[in-house]
Amino acid sequence: MKEDREAQVHWRKKERTMTLEGERVLSYCLSWPEEENCRRITRYYARAARLWQDRWEKHLYPLACLGLVRCREQAGVFIPWRCEMTGKLAFCGRGLVSVVLTVREMDRPGRSRTVVKGITWRLKDGRPLPMGELLAPEQRRKKRLTAALAQAAEELRRSGSCVLDRDAGEKLFTVLDRDNVWQEGDWTVWAFPQCSIAPAAEGCPILRVPAAAAGHKNAAEGHSAVKGGQSSEKSSSVRPLKSAFTGRGGTRFIGSYVNRRQEEA
Repeated sequence: MKEDREAQVHWRKKERTMTLEGERVLSYCLSWPEEENCRRITRYYARAARLWQDRWEKHLYPLACLGLVRCREQAGVFIPWRCEMTGKLAFCGRGLVSVVLTVREMDRPGRSRTVVKGITWRLKDGRPLPMGELLAPEQRRKKRLTAALAQAAEELRRSGSCVLDRDAGEKLFTVLDRDNVWQEGDWTVWAFPQCSIAPAAEGCPILRVPAAAAGHKNAAEGHSAVKGGQSSEKSSSVRPLKSAFTGRGGTRFIGSYVNRRQEEA
């Protein structure tokens, strides 16, 4: 049966370098998955790739050209802009597959605008599992999740791998994107938007909560995780792609709130 099939994921890649008067201005690299057994998943990520490609070619490229012109006027050194969309297969087994995409836009040294989007898909019908299906219904989700996420944030802070805002623990549940959660082995994983709970330089903080603490229904069923990941989140349905990437953590966010926080820094 379809739900018993293993995921058959292949990665496509596209690269382009854009120039102005022969000088390199912007380059980008796109990597996105295709799932042989589910056209809906394949179409979703193909559209995601087109969305970001259009943004880079129609919006960022003219801005990069203006940056080059200003550098020439000021006799400065222009560093070409770079954009990338990379991905990994974070989990697969028993009819589920988790795909995580990371998008970065680098328009100056040391500055990167970042979006992370993770989804656990059900191969049976090509629909993403919403947060409600990744949590046991009998769990007191808000209270339990708030405590589990706060503990995960504190452990992340203590590890020294990410500098979080002082009030990060107080706003975790408020800024939590319920459509950006996925299964990864024995963990339930959330990606938080850049600048939401940490400085811009930290990118998108990733919090992992053990399945038992999160009330995870699927991790206890013997699903197998992909070790290391394969590189380049009622009835659930796929949100329109534009809203999925222009809400919290999407292109609208990447162009406003991130810029403001970086300017403050």
